[in-house]
Amino acid sequence: MKEKLFREILMKSPFGYAFHKLLTGSEGEPEDYIFLEVNPAFQEMTGLKREAVLGKRVTEVLPGIRKGSFDWVAFYGKVALTGKRQEFSQYAEPLQRWYKITAFSPEKGYFVTLFKEITEEIRQIENLEAQKEKIEELSKELEMVFNGTQDAMFLVRVEDGEFRYMRNNAAHRKLTGFSLEDIKDKTPVELAGKEIGEAVSTNCQRCVDSKKPVTYEETLILPAGKRTWLTTLTPVLEKGKVKYLVGSGKDITLQKKAEEELKKRLKYEKIISSVSQLALQEGSIEVFLTESLRLMGEGMGVSRAYLFEADWGKETASNTFEWTAPGITPQKENLQEIPVAEFTWWVDRLKNREVINYRDIEDIPDEKTKEILRPQEIKSLLVLSLYVEGDLYGFIGFDDCLKNREWSEADINLLQLAARIISEYILRKKFEEKILFLCYHDQLTGLYNRRFMEEEIRRLDTPRQLPVSVIMGDVNGLKLTNDVFGHRAADLLLKKAAEIIKESCRREDIIARWGGDEFVVLLPRTDMKAAEEIVRRSKNKCALDSEGPVQVSIALAMPQKIKPKKISGRY
Repeated sequence: MKEKLFREILMKSPFGYAFHKLLTGSEGEPEDYIFLEVNPAFQEMTGLKREAVLGKRVTEVLPGIRKGSFDWVAFYGKVALTGKRQEFSQYAEPLQRWYKITAFSPEKGYFVTLFKEITEEIRQIENLEAQKEKIEELSKELEMVFNGTQDAMFLVRVEDGEFRYMRNNAAHRKLTGFSLEDIKDKTPVELAGKEIGEAVSTNCQRCVDSKKPVTYEETLILPAGKRTWLTTLTPVLEKGKVKYLVGSGKDITLQKKAEEELKKRLKYEKIISSVSQLALQEGSIEVFLTESLRLMGEGMGVSRAYLFEADWGKETASNTFEWTAPGITPQKENLQEIPVAEFTWWVDRLKNREVINYRDIEDIPDEKTKEILRPQEIKSLLVLSLYVEGDLYGFIGFDDCLKNREWSEADINLLQLAARIISEYILRKKFEEKILFLCYHDQLTGLYNRRFMEEEIRRLDTPRQLPVSVIMGDVNGLKLTNDVFGHRAADLLLKKAAEIIKESCRREDIIARWGGDEFVVLLPRTDMKAAEEIVRRSKNKCALDSEGPVQVSIALAMPQKIKPKKISGRY
């Protein structure tokens, strides 16, 4: 009679009821469970028919039940095996519904579930549109959400045009340093001060005015330190009026820092790309170095960027190229031919390929170096060596005159890459200059060669260059000298002849070895009288030459062009 009564009560109960038998594996672990009984409320709340589930495994009824985030079989298996009663709310993914469930075991290996569907209540909680009474009814569920999240959450009461904090969760307390007692019933201004408080109140008012969630970034200095937040304010309305604001903040300090680092990295990579592109363009080394320093100086946000070149013959170093930011005093004119002996500490480190990096120049251990830097009003500096063909060519430097700057490893690595590009460009230009010199100069005498002279004759063959005089010379006795004294003596004779002609000519005259024992001197805008004077000086110098086994003797001729297509001359 009692069993029949209990069964009738269960069958007519408004909450869902199901009785199950646990199935275990070979080692006693929960594997599945079978439906032994369900009531009509079960059918209504799950959408599963009684005849479709009785006597069947749950994995047959709901094939996807073990694929979800919650392991129902393992959870209920623990109840059936331990006898421990469980009350919980959980989303059933195969049914796409929320349930509040009580599970207990009347006998080992069996378990009963009593449940009700709470899908609508959960939706109301998630949407935060429920009325104040509903929030109070569901306070336990809200508490789980409120304190269970990793976001910093807080609740604000909107009253008489003021915003007053009601509470905050554990994450908010940890990340901000404000306890519940600190914030309760305080306005943003009372809590955080005028500047920060007014900014917070402005965003709260935006949310109230729009009656819609607002999201914004804010950087605040709080008891827990300076942090950047991504904050969302969601209004809770009562009869169309905003009564509460639910705040949720994510600490994005590290994310923002990473974003800034990425932006900086992309900016720096653009600098390297621009310097590389400059290095590939045809142009003078002066243009390349000036523009490269500008790109690096502006891109890195420094006060000065400069290049020093060493003259090891003179044991000096000079500032040869410099870029300065607006308002910064240039120093190039003050830093010419500085004796290396005055900053040996500096040079020794560059020779060891060390990076000279000081946030504060007063930390530099060498007093002489500081004496050079102080008049330049430098606060921080970074200096990188430039090596060309394995030798210290000089260095590039970056000064900050406005603040003490901390150079990161990434900054230094990027600028070292730029320094290598500059070094390679300088090396390439040196090779190009050598090649160009060899193309247009005689290797023995160092004078221009016939190729260059022919191009110059064509270039200067214009009426405005008239009169054009030409001195043509042959070195007497070259073959005899070569036959008697050998190639070295013949080469020495040619070099002496070249020196005599060069010393006899003016700076603007163009002198070339035409070939063999022949020399040509091109004299634009020079009359016969001036040309004769050069010939006279050459002959006198030949007569005075007495070094070596053979005296220099040069036969000279002087054709002259005074009108287009007409040449006159004397021999």
